[in-house]
Amino acid sequence: MFALKNIVEGRLYRGLESFELVVKITSDFGITVNLFAKLEKAIGIKLKGEFKSYEKTYFKIIGEFEAI
Repeated sequence: MFALKNIVEGRLYRGLESFELVVKITSDFGITVNLFAKLEKAIGIKLKGEFKSYEKTYFKIIGEFEAI
């Protein structure tokens, strides 16, 4: 949240015209092989697909503001 606050304050108080933000997500949010097994059991349907363990994801967010 610190980066977003800096972007907002930069825009409002210092005339920020553009930004680049990199977000790293390292949580699998509980979506694992065990979750798929529980779903199969709960709904009685065999789910197909491939599951690979989650490590991390990066998002790069770039923005430009109109001139003030």
